[in-house]
Order: sequence, then structure tokens, then C-alpha cells
Amino acid sequence: MKDIPENDFVDQSVPKDPPPKTARDKLDWFIDNGYGHWDATGNRIITHRFRVKQFAELNGQSFEDDATDDGDGKPDCYLSYMKGGKFCCTRFIKTPIEGWQQNPGGFPYYILKKRGGAATADGHYQTMQGMGTYCSCDGRAYLCTTHNGKPECIPVSSDDFKNKARLVIKNETGLIPQQKNFRAALDQITAYALEECEEIEVHIRVAFQDDGIWIDLCDRERHYAHIAPGVWEVVTECPVMFYRSRKMRPLPIPDKGGSMDMLTKYLNVLPEDIPLIFAALVGFFLPEGTLPILAIVAGDGRGKTFLLKVLSLLLDPTKVGLKGAPNKEEDLLLVAMTRYLVLFDNLSDMPGWLSDALCRLVCGGSLERRKLFSDSDLSVFTARRPCILTSIKDVITALDLISRTIKIELPRVAIRKGEKALWKDFLSDRPKILGALYDALATALKNYDTTEVKDPPRLADFAQWIVASGLPGLLEAYREQLQAAVNDVLQSPLADKLVSLGDWQGTTKELAKVCEVTATTDGDLKKFVSEVRVIQTALETRGICVGAKKSHQRLIWTVKKITAEPLPESAV
Repeated sequence: MKDIPENDFVDQSVPKDPPPKTARDKLDWFIDNGYGHWDATGNRIITHRFRVKQFAELNGQSFEDDATDDGDGKPDCYLSYMKGGKFCCTRFIKTPIEGWQQNPGGFPYYILKKRGGAATADGHYQTMQGMGTYCSCDGRAYLCTTHNGKPECIPVSSDDFKNKARLVIKNETGLIPQQKNFRAALDQITAYALEECEEIEVHIRVAFQDDGIWIDLCDRERHYAHIAPGVWEVVTECPVMFYRSRKMRPLPIPDKGGSMDMLTKYLNVLPEDIPLIFAALVGFFLPEGTLPILAIVAGDGRGKTFLLKVLSLLLDPTKVGLKGAPNKEEDLLLVAMTRYLVLFDNLSDMPGWLSDALCRLVCGGSLERRKLFSDSDLSVFTARRPCILTSIKDVITALDLISRTIKIELPRVAIRKGEKALWKDFLSDRPKILGALYDALATALKNYDTTEVKDPPRLADFAQWIVASGLPGLLEAYREQLQAAVNDVLQSPLADKLVSLGDWQGTTKELAKVCEVTATTDGDLKKFVSEVRVIQTALETRGICVGAKKSHQRLIWTVKKITAEPLPESAV
């Protein structure tokens, strides 16, 4: 092999003769034609990507690169031979360049290969790196790129990323990526994003920032609603990174001059319950604190599913139809990862695990799932999400969930109308209704810090937020609903017995006996204790304190009347 001194190579025209067949002869041909010079120490050629591109075209190999001949003759890469008739182009780094790994020795940028050969996992990985920058959020890897000049954030684990990566690989190599190599490259790019890239906040539909609330309208033009204290506007530039799933549908451009009352003609709701709907809509955008759960209870044919669709189209429309209750916490997690508003239609019951998980979800807690069946690693997802539930019967019985819930019972439909006409009118009114909601949110942001609520309920932040919105009657309606919920909890023979006991002390078996509850087994006793604990806090609103403590490996219960002021219903 010829040893040429290290100096700038001479720019020459493309040779007429193609490169020879053997790899060694090809390298000699490369140097003879002035494409570069030999680096004996590294056993490679020092050259320029523009010359490598010409070499690849003459050699019948693929090298997709936008390199052009800048005319300065400055080398910027190495070319070395690999096994199997392949050549590796390695770019060396002098200054940080977007899309290039920063290390002094360079790294394989493109592997020249015969068309029709198998693409490697390394090649796929380099292609994926060139698709944009990467980041992570809550243990999930994301690609940050642009679409039609607008920022776009895609989870690496999603079908959106996989489809995009397959198309890019096919366009660059002319080959369909093999599943084994593609999977290996996908695992590697995930590790790269999680371990080496910046961790940033990625939001879906709604983001809460110091300057207000940002809402992704999810249209093709990339419009965003920015709600600031006292004012809102629709913009096309947003400092927040949003993820858009393919299942999300766009919101209309909101319009000013509307009123929240425009929504009432589409709701089969009693007049006294309309403020509760408004309170829930405003509360779903509470920047900090526990979000409310809206529970719609109604029999067949009373419009609960129609109401659910209306609220979904107003807040977070999606292509996915309404779903029933999730079977496990992982199903709830997957719903929360792909949309802001969590909806479940026609629940028949409320398992304990679902009640606990919903409490965590509206408070901003964490949901977990095992990554693989065969390992012990957990994938943790942390988020706050508002929820809307519908059911024929009242399925929320746990007091901790009741205290986070706005419950509305729908009346019988007096006059039925065709849905086609209703949907036409609603879609026409939707921009103004949305604008009126954003007016209320802007007012709430403006007044929140100066708003005070006397004797706040358990959801104190929510109560302060709805009062700050300026919409009349919201807090009063919410307090009445809380009192009714407590009364419902206390409508049981067990509650009546505990109230009538006065001052009393004894074991669990003795308490069950005086309450006339049959409890002959340990399972019966556990069930009885659970029922007592469910109504424990509600009883304090009636001046009865029920407590328990262990004594000599037994649970001793104490029932006594509260001499001080009873706990108000709003505190439950």
C-alpha cells in the first residue's frame, strides 16, 4: 500500500474507470485518483465525505449523505476496509456538530455495503441517531425532531417511532430492516436516550408552566392555546414539549364571545347540578393539587354516554371509543400515558385496587407495571389526570374516593332529540364554549393567589380554584354535593348502631355483636372492620368518634361522643 504524506489531497474530477474488484486494489485506486491519502498508523485512508460518496456511487454501493465538495480540500473522515466487501466511513470530530457523537477518535458514520446485502444493527443505530435528538422523561425514551418545521416528540417505544425509523432506514439503505437487527438498534437507542441524553418534561395535551396553562390543540398547523392570568391566546410557537399519539383528535380554534351557558342545552342535567359540571370542567385544569373525579350516575336511556362524549370532545377528543373499567392497574396506566382526560363508561363495580389507583392518579401519584413477565424491573409512570366515570348504580363507596368525587345523577330525558342534529349544533357551538372555558381559566389564574375560602373542604386547592374562576354558585353546589355524599355513606344499619352506642369499649367480636353483625370467622371479622373504617370519618360529622388500638395482641375499639364541635361535612 502506498504511503502518502499527510497533507491536503488534491481535488480532481471523477475518474472514468470504475474501481477494481479487490478491496486492496480499491484502496490503492482511491489514493491514486487523489481522493485521499494513506494513514499507516491507523491502517486507513484520510479523506472527505464527498469523495467517499463518489467512491460509493462508482463502486455500486450505498452511501446516503448530503456532503458536498466545498473546494477547500480539507479532510474530515477516515475510510477503512471491513470484512465482507464493506467499507466503513468514520468522521473525526474537531468541533461539536449536531447529530455527531463527540469523541476524538470518531465513530462509524456510514457503512458502505453492496446493495441487496443485510443491513447491520450498528447501521440502524447510526441511522436512528441521525433522526434527531433524544431525551427521556419518567424512564421513557423520546425522539425530539421536527414535522413541517414544528417540534415533535415521539416515544421510542411507540409504533409511531418504529414506523418512522423503518421508513428512514429503507430510504437510506434501500433495504427492509431485519427484525433482529432493528430490535437490537431500538434497544441501543433506548439505552442511549435514557442514560446519556437530557431528561426533560414531556406533556400530553395539557401542560402547566410558570407562565400559565398550555393546551395542545393537536391540529396539523400546530396551534396551541396559551392561558395566562387574565388573558388567553392561540399561538403557533410553544416552549413546551408535547407528545401527540395517533389516537388524539384536534380541538377547534377557540373563539371569544361565548358563554358556559351555551353548554347547558346539550346536558340532560338538573338545573341545580349544572354548576357541578362547570366546577368539574374548570377543576380539570387545576395547576396544582388534587384534580376532581366526575361520576355520572344514571339508568338506561338517560344520556350519560352522550354527556361523556360531549365533555370528551370539549376537553380531550380521541379516536378511541369509550371503554369500560380496566382489568388491572397496567391497563389504567396505558390509558393515562396516551391521553390527558381518563374516561371509563358504564362501570358495573369499583374494585378496591381501582379505587386506590384513581386516588393516586388524580393526586399526581405513581402507577407501576412490570416491564417484562420474566424480570423484576418496574416501569413507573407519574402524572396527574382528571377522570370521568359513568355507571348505572353508584359504584364509589370508599370514602377517600368519595371525597375526591363530584357525583351527578341524571334525570329522565323529558324530550328526546335526534343525535345527528344535536352533534351538528354542538360542533358549531364548541369553539365559543371552549373560549368561554378558557376565559374562566384565565380569570382563575389571575385571582387564585388572592382568593380565600372559609372552612375549605378536603380538596382545598380545587375549592379555591373554582371560586377564583368567577363562575357563580360553584362552591355552594359542591358543598351541598359533599354533604349529600356523607349522608349516603351514613345510610346504613351499621352507622345507626354505632351512633346509638354512646360511650362504649370492647374487642372486635364484641363490637360486631352489639352492632348485630354475624361474624363467626376471621374473614367475617376482617370484612366487618373494613366496613367500620369506611364510615369512620363520616361518623365524626355526627359527633361520634370510633377508634381502635392494639392491647395484648387484640384490637380494642372505643366509641365515644365528641364533646367539641363535630367535624363539618366539607372536611370529609
